[in-house]
Amino acid sequence: MRVVLVAVMVLLLAAMGASRAEVTGDVGGTVDVGRFHWHYAYHLVWDGEAVTVRCTIHLVPVGGATRAEVDRAAEAWRRYIDRFWGSFYRLRLSDGPAVAIRFDVRFAAVAEDNEVTVWPKERPEQSVSWSVRSPPLYIAHEFGHLLGLYDEYPGGAVDPATSLIDATSIMGAYPGPNARPYPRHYEAIRRWAEDHIGAGPVKLEAVGGTEAK
Repeated sequence: MRVVLVAVMVLLLAAMGASRAEVTGDVGGTVDVGRFHWHYAYHLVWDGEAVTVRCTIHLVPVGGATRAEVDRAAEAWRRYIDRFWGSFYRLRLSDGPAVAIRFDVRFAAVAEDNEVTVWPKERPEQSVSWSVRSPPLYIAHEFGHLLGLYDEYPGGAVDPATSLIDATSIMGAYPGPNARPYPRHYEAIRRWAEDHIGAGPVKLEAVGGTEAK
């Protein structure tokens, strides 16, 4: 009887381990819009509880910026990006459970998925050129480009397929304190989840529980 119980426990533990096996995927590409050109890359990880967007960025000090300055700025940027992009939406699987979308930004001193130069003085931010004085909200905008997102303001790298302009969006020009992401900004994540972890349609919903439109 004891042998049978042990065998059952082993089978249950094995099943639990299998159900929690990670599913991973890589997303990346190049965006070319007029005079704008950049590369982006990130990884998606499903661990049975949440989908994590993992993005590693190689920060390169230039123009006299020191590694210590860059590291101090990077810590504030990392905390802000993870909190900002991870606080608005979650996924709803077809069989009912809600799944968190988490962001895990990692800044590295060696070449990784994305490379960004960092300057010591204020200058107009670009997807791959920041300043140690760049406000975290502006870096959250630039991080959107590293997810493959377009600008949503006149004169920017606007999506040629939609020509979308939205001053309330995080991808608008000089986003203010009320700027936010919208469901369209998470569509690649939703599609990946639908293809890899859902047994049917996967919906995006606000963290409060209402379906995102």
